[in-house]
Amino acid sequence: MVDGDFTLWESTAIMQYLASATTNALWPNDARQRADIMRWQSWGLAHWGAACAPLTFERFVKKVTNQGPPDAAVIAKALDAFHREARVLDAHLAKQSYLVGDDLTLADLSIAAPLVYAQQADMPLAQYAHARDWFGRVAALPAWREAAPQMPAAA
Repeated sequence: MVDGDFTLWESTAIMQYLASATTNALWPNDARQRADIMRWQSWGLAHWGAACAPLTFERFVKKVTNQGPPDAAVIAKALDAFHREARVLDAHLAKQSYLVGDDLTLADLSIAAPLVYAQQADMPLAQYAHARDWFGRVAALPAWREAAPQMPAAA
């Protein structure tokens, strides 16, 4: 992202920078809430994304790009990681509607992003009712629906 003479890369940093431009609930001007948002974003970068990405690649990207069949060993390892991390997410969402309290924040958008192809990648999200319902709430937002990638019928 380029903003005048300032160049910034990395999606999480860009999200925080853009959200800081105005007062809003996505990145509230409260140190504890921001720290909690950043905690979830960090967890997403270190754990959640790493659990979801191999499933997306093996079960969806390889199929769409004709890169051969999914690697069963990679999928087995990724499923173990997915279940481990999904349990963390599900347990947290059993206590509240969104990751940081009862309002949507940047944390939700960051953690929902790896699920954009959850159905095509056959991620076992349905086993985690709280996480599944939370993702449904996020994915139902008009802004999410308008920005979500649309798969052409031929894909």
